[in-house]
Amino acid sequence: MKQTRIGLVSCTSKKLERPARARDLYSASPNFPKWVAWVEDSCDRWFVLSAKHHLVHPDEVLPPYDQTLDGASVAEKRRWSTQVINELEAVIGDIGSHSFEIHAGRNYWAFGLREELEARGATVTVPAEGLNMFERAAFYSAGSRSQKNDIVNNDVAKRTAGEGRRRVSAYDLLRTYLAARHDRRVELPFDALEGILGRKLPASARNHRAWWSNSTQGHSHARGWLDAGWEVDEVNLTAARVVFRKVR
Repeated sequence: MKQTRIGLVSCTSKKLERPARARDLYSASPNFPKWVAWVEDSCDRWFVLSAKHHLVHPDEVLPPYDQTLDGASVAEKRRWSTQVINELEAVIGDIGSHSFEIHAGRNYWAFGLREELEARGATVTVPAEGLNMFERAAFYSAGSRSQKNDIVNNDVAKRTAGEGRRRVSAYDLLRTYLAARHDRRVELPFDALEGILGRKLPASARNHRAWWSNSTQGHSHARGWLDAGWEVDEVNLTAARVVFRKVR
């Protein structure tokens, strides 16, 4: 059974000055509408991660508030994450039967939330993981995952100061994702990998093991994982999933 894909979008410091639905309350921020456009394109349903209210349905009406996780202690952020997990379980049931796509800064997912989701068997992707705020702004500028391969003149594409700027390919995004991972092994269903790439895998990737070769000869896409210091360790075409292993 295909996993339901759930988007988690963080609240923002800028808010409307009146009570509004969560999907509207944070629209004062220039970034929030882009995140919403993204998850509405890529996910089956989505929720807001609120520093004050934890897990919020996008149609729930909230008054404006002034609370953030930026200055919270590690213990406070872990307690917040635990509460979000508890509320998720109450709303969606078995967390392991879903996959999650998180659009938020590290304070919202790096202190227990991602860890606990994965511990319960869920697949978790953070599409903009490893990007600085300028790179994230460009990454989301297209508004939806289906358009992000058209991002140009992005600093994440720089290889050296004198090289200038070039187009960011889908496999550059995979390189960025893997380079930011601290574990030694990453298992991704193909649909989760497509969420990172922002595009469908070619038919050859789903039908031929040779596509996953760790050689760049005739397989330029392999640079996406090799340049990050990873190799394909296993690929299961029947189960539609791949395992990457960190080699350096």
